[in-house]
Amino acid sequence: MIEYVDVHFDDLDLMGIVHNARYAVIIERAISAFWIRRGFPFDSSKGLLAVAEFTINYRVPVTRVGPVGVEFWIDHLGTSSAVYGYRVVSDGVVHADGKRVMIQLDPTTRRPAPWPAETRAVAEELTKEPAHQG
Repeated sequence: MIEYVDVHFDDLDLMGIVHNARYAVIIERAISAFWIRRGFPFDSSKGLLAVAEFTINYRVPVTRVGPVGVEFWIDHLGTSSAVYGYRVVSDGVVHADGKRVMIQLDPTTRRPAPWPAETRAVAEELTKEPAHQG
């Protein structure tokens, strides 16, 4: 799956490149857009999602404003967790890659909880091999 996210002027640092901390926001926006379009508006009464791990490998800086692609997939879908892989790409260049581990939490206990069936069904769309777009 690939989602496009706009890089804004305020995402750039003094060197004119996307600031390292902004990559996490760009990736979050892309993954959120995917889920929202599929009818999952992040309603906290139905479950909570926690980021357990987030790694970013910086490859080539993004040096301009405008759209970048965030290609993402699920490497592993567990009972209550999902391990996403991702790449931030534009014009055939991989700017960053890494992984993001999410945990489904019960909204009352805030303990890990199984993915609801409807969530799991959509997540399984992402468990296919990435398309390696750029």
